[in-house]
Amino acid sequence: MTTQQMPNPVELYEAAAKNTRKIIAGVKSNQLKDSTPCAKWNVQDLVDHLAGGTDFAITILKGGQLAGEPKPGSGNLAKYDAGVKNVVATAKTPGVMQKTVNTPIGPMPAAQFMMACFMDQLVHGWDLAKATKQDTKLDARHVLVCYNAFAPHIDKMRDPRVFGPAVKVPDNASAQDKMIAMFGRKP
Repeated sequence: MTTQQMPNPVELYEAAAKNTRKIIAGVKSNQLKDSTPCAKWNVQDLVDHLAGGTDFAITILKGGQLAGEPKPGSGNLAKYDAGVKNVVATAKTPGVMQKTVNTPIGPMPAAQFMMACFMDQLVHGWDLAKATKQDTKLDARHVLVCYNAFAPHIDKMRDPRVFGPAVKVPDNASAQDKMIAMFGRKP
């Protein structure tokens, strides 16, 4: 999908983050050590990733250098809220979305990078909801946009550090289950 055909990636990111925020707010303190669909992360690790991912996105959008993984236990709702607000403000700065940004996988248009941030919010929001027994239903439009944007390229993106192998689902599976399975999750 080219950036001209894409829906507004900043609006998609905002909407996915709004849903993920509800899920983070619903995490109970006794669930923080529970496992998640991300084999290497427990619930606290996933919250750390989501909150720390905002710092990562801001750094990339501003052309800075990456400082590494978030500190364990550093993720919480307040950090997440502040981070999402800053990502959106940075992305909406005139000219930012027209830039090429340097990412760990190479240079790409900022709009394409924001689509990856949208996908990260959408999929990890689902992971967190599943791990904490919250509602895993995602916005159907967001599911289709994400699936259509990433399905053509998923095999090139597949890396055990990022996505597990695709999970087989029946042909008649829902669009959400197909998307989740594409990213290596068992619906």
